[in-house]
Amino acid sequence: MNKRNLILAALLLGTGTASLAADPLKMVYEPPQPTRAGNHMDAMIVETVEEVPRIEGCALAIARIDDVRPDKDTVGVRILFPGTIFSVPLYGESLRSGDARAWLEGALRASNLPIQPATEQAKSVLVSLRLAHAWSAGLNLNSQVVLLADIPGVPSVRRYHGFGGKVNNAGMDMEYVQTLNLAMKDALMQMGADLQKACRGAPL
Repeated sequence: MNKRNLILAALLLGTGTASLAADPLKMVYEPPQPTRAGNHMDAMIVETVEEVPRIEGCALAIARIDDVRPDKDTVGVRILFPGTIFSVPLYGESLRSGDARAWLEGALRASNLPIQPATEQAKSVLVSLRLAHAWSAGLNLNSQVVLLADIPGVPSVRRYHGFGGKVNNAGMDMEYVQTLNLAMKDALMQMGADLQKACRGAPL
């Protein structure tokens, strides 16, 4: 999107032309899959798939999760064009948020970071969702997810900023969810690495 269209899109979203989508996104976490060779339409999704570092047998347990986003109603914006991406944007739609806490819980369970009660042997870690936002940019979809982790023994709350991007095939809801899942996976990779270090007693 060129600078002129970006400014016009921002004006649309700030002057009431943007509306709230009728239905919330069905926010279900599915781990990103590797791309098939030669499939250029999905080339931006992932080149390889790495597993989130495990914390099994560790003296830490993710015992609490929370959704602390300032805006819990939306998870991004969809900008619609009347023709090509070089047209003037005529309409903006805020993406209605689904159950983001359940989405976070599903992402943790699917990533070998299960939620379990704290015990005398395993101290409690609090993981919070601070941001989840997806948007269209020309032929692409982009997203950001920010997770916070309050880890015992670490003096300050850790912040993990994940990014996702894919080709915008049709602007469908599921594509925005896929893009958010990419950013979630990126943030979880960073958090999992820190939790592994904390399990070993290594400094963060």
